[in-house]
Amino acid sequence: MLWKTVVATITGGILCLDRVALHLMISRPIVVAPTVGLFLGDIKTGLYIGAVVELMWMDRQPIGNYIPPNDSLTAVVMTAASIIVAGEVGYSSKQLIALTVLLLLPLGFFSQKMDMILVRINDKVFDSILDEIQEKGDTKRLEREHWKSLMRYWISYQAFILAGTVLGTGLVFFIYNSSGKNLWKVLEIMYFMLPVFGFSVALRAVDSSNKMIFYSLVFLLVIVLFVVYGAHF
Repeated sequence: MLWKTVVATITGGILCLDRVALHLMISRPIVVAPTVGLFLGDIKTGLYIGAVVELMWMDRQPIGNYIPPNDSLTAVVMTAASIIVAGEVGYSSKQLIALTVLLLLPLGFFSQKMDMILVRINDKVFDSILDEIQEKGDTKRLEREHWKSLMRYWISYQAFILAGTVLGTGLVFFIYNSSGKNLWKVLEIMYFMLPVFGFSVALRAVDSSNKMIFYSLVFLLVIVLFVVYGAHF
C-alpha cells in the first residue's frame, strides 16, 4: 500500500504539472489516469476512471479568469485509491471502481480551490517584484521566480495526491467492506451509467462537429473497455 501511494504521488505530481507548464495534454485524465494505473499494475482501472472523469468535466475549460476543477489530480487520486483498495481486498470489481468515483468526485472542487489559492499567491509575488525587475532589468530573477512558482505547484500537487490517496483509500475501503448486497447492485448499475452521464455532460460543450467526433470516440472507448475487460472485473 505504501509504495503504491508513493508511486502515485510522484508520477501524478509530475504529470499534472503539465496543466501549468508545458500544456502538452499529458495531464488530461484520459492520459494521466491510465499512466498511473500502468505504474500501479492495473491499467484497465486507470482507463475507465480517466475516460469517465474526462467526459464529466470536459465542459469546464479555463477560459478567461475561470479556474476549473482540477480533473487531473482527481483522476490520479481515484485511480490510486481504487487500485490500492483492490489490492487490500484481493480483487477489483465494477462496484469498487464505481464507489471510488462517486465518493471522490468532490475532490475536483477542493483541488479547484487549491489552484485558485496558488494563482493568487503567484499574482501577489509577481506584482510585488515586477517593477523592481523592470527597473534593474534583472531577467535572471524573473526566471528564478518562475521556477519557484512551478515548485509551489509541484509541492502542492504532491501533497494533494498524497493526502487524497491516503484519506480516499481509507474511506473507500471502509464503505466497500461495510456495503450490503443492495448497495452492490446499485454500484454495478452506476458503473455502466457513469460513462453515459459523463457523455451527456460533455455534449453541453459541443460547438463543432470536430468536438462531437472526439467526444463520441472517447465514449466508444469506454464501451470497448466494457466489452473487452468487463468479464475480468
